[in-house]
Amino acid sequence: MWSATNLIVNLMTENNKRVDWATFRKFVEEFSNESDRAAVILGAAKLDELLYQLVKARLIPDSGGRDELLDGDGPLGTYSSRISMAFRLGLITAEFCRALHLIRRIRNSFAHEIAGCTLETGAHADRVRELARPFLHLDFCVQFRKLLFTSEHREGPSTNFRVVLAIISANLERLILDIAPLESSGAQPLISAGMLEYKLDTAQENAEPENTKITTGVLTQDSE
Repeated sequence: MWSATNLIVNLMTENNKRVDWATFRKFVEEFSNESDRAAVILGAAKLDELLYQLVKARLIPDSGGRDELLDGDGPLGTYSSRISMAFRLGLITAEFCRALHLIRRIRNSFAHEIAGCTLETGAHADRVRELARPFLHLDFCVQFRKLLFTSEHREGPSTNFRVVLAIISANLERLILDIAPLESSGAQPLISAGMLEYKLDTAQENAEPENTKITTGVLTQDSE
């Protein structure tokens, strides 16, 4: 079993760069003590913001003040599109992508339910069980829960959702620390090097193309 210190170092560090532990713990405390509805909405909003930062850090910087891809109603302005883009850029695995979409579906359901939102029963509990399945057998997950969640958080889908969302959040924060933007040095220019280097031969310029003749104003090819 890992010590609490080793757990934090492993989870929050990437190439000697460390996520601010105090800020992360404050976030976990805030959403873990909320109602299920608030925890789902706040947690999903946090992941959406982290995906925004992740994709923005990966893409070639936009020279304008407003990012037309990521901001507002841009093509990557939604949680769903940012999940898909992070996957297609090779930043997260297919399994990670599915987990984020599961959280998105839970969030969408809660946003449209007027009352009685709970993670403990029905379709929401089933989705949480699917979300938590890859984690629950890990010693890491057991220790992480002990470290960040009090005894007041009893075993069940509601607590499991909070634990898994916190781990996913930490994974994204750690990834953002070490992300490198795409390089534009190999991009195709409007005017290629071959076009710039081409020099027209005067004799060739005045000559008719090979096997071509002009007859009564009509360009035709000589038959072989």
